[in-house]
Amino acid sequence: MATTSSALTDTWVLRWNSDDEATPELLLPPTSGSPMDTTFAAESGTFAVLDGHLSDCSQLEVGSPAPAAGLVLTAYERWGAALFEKLRGAFTLAIWDRQRRRLLIGRDAMGLSPCFYWWDGREVIVSPSLDKVLAQPQVDGRFNRAVVAEYVQNACSSHQISETFYEDVRRLPPAHAISVSTRRLIVSRYWDPVPPGFSWASDDQLQRFQPTLDRAVSRCLAAGADSIALSGGFDSVSLAILAAEQREGRKPLDAVSLRFANTVCDEADTQIEVARTLGMPQILQTIEESLDGDNAVHAALAESGMSSSPVLSPWQAIYTGLLRSARRRGLARLLMGTGGDDILTVDFSYGRDLLRACEVRGLWRFYQAWRRSSPFSAARVARVLFWDEAIVPEGKRLAKAFLSRVMPRGYDWARARRQRMQRPWSSPDQDLAGVLEARHRALAPIPSLPGEGSYVRTLRYLTQAPLLLLELDQAYNWARRQGITLLLPYFDQDLVERSLRTHPDILIAGGRAKAQLRRLVGERLPSVTLPSKKVDFTQMVHAALRPAGRDAWRNLGGPTKLAELGIVEPRRVEPFTEDYFTGRHDNWVRTWLILSTEVWLRARAREACNPTERRTRQWMSPGAHPRIHQTPNGSGSDP
Repeated sequence: MATTSSALTDTWVLRWNSDDEATPELLLPPTSGSPMDTTFAAESGTFAVLDGHLSDCSQLEVGSPAPAAGLVLTAYERWGAALFEKLRGAFTLAIWDRQRRRLLIGRDAMGLSPCFYWWDGREVIVSPSLDKVLAQPQVDGRFNRAVVAEYVQNACSSHQISETFYEDVRRLPPAHAISVSTRRLIVSRYWDPVPPGFSWASDDQLQRFQPTLDRAVSRCLAAGADSIALSGGFDSVSLAILAAEQREGRKPLDAVSLRFANTVCDEADTQIEVARTLGMPQILQTIEESLDGDNAVHAALAESGMSSSPVLSPWQAIYTGLLRSARRRGLARLLMGTGGDDILTVDFSYGRDLLRACEVRGLWRFYQAWRRSSPFSAARVARVLFWDEAIVPEGKRLAKAFLSRVMPRGYDWARARRQRMQRPWSSPDQDLAGVLEARHRALAPIPSLPGEGSYVRTLRYLTQAPLLLLELDQAYNWARRQGITLLLPYFDQDLVERSLRTHPDILIAGGRAKAQLRRLVGERLPSVTLPSKKVDFTQMVHAALRPAGRDAWRNLGGPTKLAELGIVEPRRVEPFTEDYFTGRHDNWVRTWLILSTEVWLRARAREACNPTERRTRQWMSPGAHPRIHQTPNGSGSDP
């Protein structure tokens, strides 16, 4: 199963003035050898530039020329713009078609490789790196206040699928492609795993789950996977089993594990036993060893100051030392279980559909499956499933239908009031408030056909959810700074499509979540018993974030930058954060988002004020072939 990949030390940026320039200009990073694995130019002047890796190249039916970008051009000659539908892997890809004078940019189906762009109606700048786009002198680094405001309120909207924290820079969503021609830029979607009118997987297709997962693992192994992030859960253990089977007789993957010693979250016994049984060498570190004396919250805030967006999780930095240890051992491509929770867990919205259909027995079975799999109490699961996620949303739906028909003005007033209530810390900036309300009114409904309920709409939104896209972008760049490439089999395009079309009753067969993975582990690793319930890290978050977060917040002196931008009002935010730090409420998510975003804004504002940190670029002069400039140190210089 051939796989080709591009250089991973840095990445490229491409610029084209579609109005009057004959060819795009391309700036390449420094490489240890030839950049030809990243770029390939044909004699006709057509060229391709790639970031990431391609899998199953033989299925393109164009042979297997090297390098990767050369394969892309050969496939493009056969398939044209339909090429993106046929590619598999994790990639950002640009193709310059000289004959048609058209620039095509595509991103893989699940957004495993980032892609950002700037467009002013004539000129386009595109790169897998947001910071490389921002570094161009044409691009204004103004913060997008609406995005920041929604983010700190933990109320991200569907607008943010293509938005970033900067007004002038946009994200190309997963499974989308851009076509640029003279003064025209068109963004289109090329893949939807759950299109309107889809059918649930048949019995024959359900039998293909394990082979499809096996192929997803095989693709990652072909991409060079040399290690696996091994926890004690079904997601990573299932991948470890399949990888060990495929590598039988060859060097096994190294298991890379983080231990939460002396806590209820400690899975070390399972991690050690799985690695031993599968014959995997293991790197096992405690949080303290991984942090090397640092504080988890302080390390995460430092990471937020270096990131191109506010870091989503206070836990991200606790894995940094572990990844560095893996890199020192010579490991570079890490198999991850990320995505199992997304594609193989039945969302609570299914309970809403069952309630609406008066499927009492089905609703009870759904509750029992969640109760047996969740680390939370039966009472808490019941309250969330029955009340918060079923009865209340259904009541709101009925009330909305009634009020919008009988009292439309009353409905508009109630909706606007509810939006204001969801922004309790908003500043009195009326312009921003108006923008936020207008954005809410302009939300496009998720398409659905009669009979497709809340659960299907949730599935349809999943692969484009803004927080998932942000998480993937951050994880990619964070790992890359440690010299590690993350490989995510559960986000394999074919596996995602098969899993999202699996009826929820199949996913909870046997009365527990992730029935298919439980069956796989039980059949292929019967000597190891995995915990029946997921681990709950909530108390660990509180224990770390309350003391360290309070110290950091006091040192910052409050939400200075957030207030300066007119996003929050300090007198409203301060009581909320203080109540969390002192234990009067448990909303750690919003508290962390405020803290992380404030740190990020200050770091980014300092960069914007320092012209030496906005690197200029030197481009090659026009010619028939792509104007490629390979810099000696990763940045251009003035003439």
